[in-house]
Amino acid sequence: MVKTKLNNPMIETIKMGSSEIKLETGRVAKLSKGSVLATWGETVVLATVVSAKEAKAGQDFFPLSVHYQERFSSIGQFPKGYIKRETKPTDGEVLKSRLIDRALRPLFPSTYFNEVQVIITVYSFDGEHASDILAGIAASAAVSISGIPFAGPVAFSRVAQLEGKLVSNPSLSDLKESDLDLVVAGTKDGVLMVESEAKSLTEKQMLDAVKEGHKSLSPILKAITALKKAVGTVEEKAPELSKSFLDLEKASEKKYGKSVIEAFKIETKPERSEKLQGILKLMMEDNASKIESEECSKKDIDTIFDKLQYKLLRASLIKGDARIDKRDSKTIRPIEIETGVLPSRVHGSALFTRGETQSLMSVVIGTEQDAQKADSIYGNTQERFMLQYNFPGFSVGEVKRVGAVGRREIGHAKLAMRALTPVMPSLEEFDYTIKVISDITQSNGSSSMATVCGGCVAMMHAGIPLKSPVAGIAMGLIKEGEDYVILSDILGDEDHLGDMDFKVAGTKEGITALQMDIKITSLTFEIMEKALAQAQEGRLHILEKMIEVQPSVGKLSEYAPRTETIKINPLKIRDVIGKGGAVIQKISAESQATINIEDDGTISISGTNPDYISSAKEMIKAITAEAEAGKVYEGTVVSIKDFGAFIRFFEAQEGLVHISNILPNGEHLVNVEDALEEGQKVKVYFSGVDNKGRSKLSMSYVEQSSGELLPGYDKVDERKERSGGRDNRGGSRGGYNRDNRGGSRDNRGGSRGGYNRDNRGGSRDSRGGSRGGYNRDDRGGSRGRDDRNGGRRDNRSDDRNDRGSQSRDSRPTRNSKLSRTQPAQDGFLKKLKKALK
Repeated sequence: MVKTKLNNPMIETIKMGSSEIKLETGRVAKLSKGSVLATWGETVVLATVVSAKEAKAGQDFFPLSVHYQERFSSIGQFPKGYIKRETKPTDGEVLKSRLIDRALRPLFPSTYFNEVQVIITVYSFDGEHASDILAGIAASAAVSISGIPFAGPVAFSRVAQLEGKLVSNPSLSDLKESDLDLVVAGTKDGVLMVESEAKSLTEKQMLDAVKEGHKSLSPILKAITALKKAVGTVEEKAPELSKSFLDLEKASEKKYGKSVIEAFKIETKPERSEKLQGILKLMMEDNASKIESEECSKKDIDTIFDKLQYKLLRASLIKGDARIDKRDSKTIRPIEIETGVLPSRVHGSALFTRGETQSLMSVVIGTEQDAQKADSIYGNTQERFMLQYNFPGFSVGEVKRVGAVGRREIGHAKLAMRALTPVMPSLEEFDYTIKVISDITQSNGSSSMATVCGGCVAMMHAGIPLKSPVAGIAMGLIKEGEDYVILSDILGDEDHLGDMDFKVAGTKEGITALQMDIKITSLTFEIMEKALAQAQEGRLHILEKMIEVQPSVGKLSEYAPRTETIKINPLKIRDVIGKGGAVIQKISAESQATINIEDDGTISISGTNPDYISSAKEMIKAITAEAEAGKVYEGTVVSIKDFGAFIRFFEAQEGLVHISNILPNGEHLVNVEDALEEGQKVKVYFSGVDNKGRSKLSMSYVEQSSGELLPGYDKVDERKERSGGRDNRGGSRGGYNRDNRGGSRDNRGGSRGGYNRDNRGGSRDSRGGSRGGYNRDDRGGSRGRDDRNGGRRDNRSDDRNDRGSQSRDSRPTRNSKLSRTQPAQDGFLKKLKKALK
């Protein structure tokens, strides 16, 4: 035990693979009954527990509430949205709260009714160490040291299967690659709770995973026990039943026992419930004087009646008597399945009835924009598959307040969603958003598993290509001493009065989801193995019934959206979106289609009518279409430069026609303005784009009047007309190359002299050749520049023989429209202008 001076905290550590968990108390939240600050890596949670000093008068249930809450500050971020404060709990927080609650609740005494509140807050999250497992451990430790009556401690562990091997408490990064995500909670005596999602694993693989999880609980339980001992916790005593209560319980069994047994022989739930309520009313009337004299209370009578049902039903089942509805322990209730019970405007529907449990399933298919977006400390998510579960009061014949979705609804929906997720098609196979809604219209046992079965059938009816059908079944257990009986497809009363609620869902190949809640601590792995085997039999039976009704995937409803995908040049994305989204909004409004654009240029177009999609596609293609290499297009001169003219062609595409590619047959042109002017319509040959995405255009081999190609058009890219290629102009007139201009990079030579930025026709400061050179710093020959080499800029030698060409400033100007080749061009220019007119 490590002690420090600051607030005198007490610390216990737990080795967890390559890391450790630290449990600390005595430093934070010391006014609560129990508080534990737990650290795992850089994930930190605080768990606190408080309890009321006494139970409320007349309270007949244990008011435990567990609240798990995540803070965005734990990852150094603000909450998304307008309000920068965490508000109502997310579904993820509710599910984690339920996970912890289900493991803690069975360990409180049945006679303890004081209100207990457990709050777990995530203060730091590193993205690798699971906050839910750490929260469960911290909550158990906080309750254990609080002094509240508690048959703990309980520990939590996660098991994954990586490359065929079971791994306890993997990192969250590794968990993404796992075939299994299984959470186990338990005591030293056995497993209390299991929650899992799997990719069709066998019953043996699941049982082995549960065993591995329970095995990994041992060091955690030891650390919590050591912390409790160090704190010196003195546990409160739970209230004991009075002698008068026990006497009344014994007398009630003798007087009303046979009536209760007879009531349990009534098969239909409403009639059975009415009969049982009549017995309870009679017990109240018979004991009215005792209630008035306060020898007992109405709560005592209610408790005695519940215990009487519990004892008599369990004893009957252990003896091997028939169940309430006359079934044996393995028989599944009658099943009836209907598809298409709603019009096709609902994209898929099914009515699944099993005994007195019934679910009306609806399926809606949408586009990517319909996906559920959510933010949490685990990152931003976009759910393309949603399942919602509703449990109205009329489903059990009761008046129930209508309001916000409760924790039970969220939990049942998540269980069914876990069961179906492993068989959902990939986005490549079915690029839609899917929402499944389960409305429980009748309930007498296992409505969550009815949701799994009905949801699967409804999705297949909707045309969703599931990988395999999935069915679910709820198993029960009655155990007295060494005797026990496992029940398939349990009723509501068997769930309420039994020792186990064991829900298994899966395909023919294996299990996709498993949830188990145990009310006793003596469940052996032998019993669990038998329960899994019996559940498999029931699951396969239900699958047969489902396949009989919906043997294959149906067709999409005529009202379901269709989606088509096209690919555009990513550089064109901004053209499709437009300024402020104006273009894409206009396309959506005019076509009535939904459009989604990815960064790689993939565009998904969705609509309920094929014409909507077709219209949107045409609009997008008109914006993003690109010219086809090897064809002639009409264009408009948009600007003229010294080196050529920019032409807009094929809607909004632009390219350069180099000065050397304007005149017919590539004849030399001195001034671009001699041939072209802005706004002029011309015919251009498009030969493709260069490695920088620039369009390559030419007019030289295009008959301007007809647009027909002239002989030699296929040599445009080779630039043979300039005595060399575009990148290497050599030969008698000197070479030109960005890297090798008539010779080396820094030497451009030839009979007419070379041109190089750094060394033109000779050394850097000298331009040579028979016609003289040109150099930025020194214009060689007898007509050299005086401003940088002893003379002024405009004082150039008249000796043309030495230089072999005119000086830069003495050559004809552009406006003079004269050149050494002017006479030869007159005929070509006249023809060109005539054609362009």
